[in-house]
Amino acid sequence: MMMRILSIVVLILSSCCETGFDKIEVFIDSDDLTRKNGIMYYRGDRLTGYVYDKYHDETQKSSIPFNNGVRHGIAKEWYSNVQLKSLKYYRHGKPVGNHKGYWNTGEKRFLYRYKHGTQHGTQIEWHQNGTRARLNKIKNGQLNGIQKGWREDGDLKFNFTYIDGKRYGFLGTTLCVPPE
Repeated sequence: MMMRILSIVVLILSSCCETGFDKIEVFIDSDDLTRKNGIMYYRGDRLTGYVYDKYHDETQKSSIPFNNGVRHGIAKEWYSNVQLKSLKYYRHGKPVGNHKGYWNTGEKRFLYRYKHGTQHGTQIEWHQNGTRARLNKIKNGQLNGIQKGWREDGDLKFNFTYIDGKRYGFLGTTLCVPPE
């Protein structure tokens, strides 16, 4: 029974650390904040906490979580009108999952998918008027499969396919045929 209680206490304490109860917040322009070889340091130690930025009127501009000096968790950005600009997920310094972006009106701007730190899957972008701007298929960071783009009025801008690193199809008004 005592081991079970001890296990629960350890679980609770470790989850508190993961949710940020003991993490610090550092302003992005702090003299105590440095970056060396891609690692963020605060007063000489690897940063575990949040780096934040604010607009001139003191509204929040961004909040980026770090664990042991690298991005880890949900990074958030806002426009000066307090509208959410982006949500990006990081695990041990690498982008993972769905990264979402929004226009200052709240309309969708992009959806990028990451797997093991590289873009992977269907990537989508939208124009500010809400129409789809681009659809890309990416596999392990490389264009792969159908790639389409549209103008703001919905007209097709490009439509091509990547197969084994070669592009086939239409780019603008000319046919894309890889050189022999």
